Amino acid sequence: MNENLVTIDIIDNVSLLEACDILHDARCDLSTLHVDLKNSIFKVRFEREFLEDPKVMTHERKLFVFTKTTFPFAEMELTLTGFKNYRIENNARIEIFTFNECHIDHKIVTLQFCEDMKIILEFDGELRGNLIDLKLLDKMGSMYTTGVREFRVI
Repeated sequence: MNENLVTIDIIDNVSLLEACDILHDARCDLSTLHVDLKNSIFKVRFEREFLEDPKVMTHERKLFVFTKTTFPFAEMELTLTGFKNYRIENNARIEIFTFNECHIDHKIVTLQFCEDMKIILEFDGELRGNLIDLKLLDKMGSMYTTGVREFRVI
């Protein structure tokens, strides 16, 4: 097991925003959503770029800065409890979404996704939960950046 797997206990708005910062750009399959209204449990799984892995590799070229970064993916689960109601506004009508941001307004938490989808949770009790990396996946991703290296002629 990788010792860099992330676990965040959500005990207030600040820790929820910290968890959502890690979820930014993570992919979510809406079919993984599990809501138990009777026990006030909301769970959803995400797949994210696992940049905390010590084996993340970066390669650069000489004159131009051409960087390729390779990383694994991790499966995460977000669990929230203490809500009394929820609704999903899925205007995109698709299954796979990319998490964008979280808005908190008093006792209402809105999880906003890039593809015109929102999950709105209304809390009546204390906001509690966690965000846990469940496992690393056998899937690798890459990102590329380019630029010009600074140099001086003497």
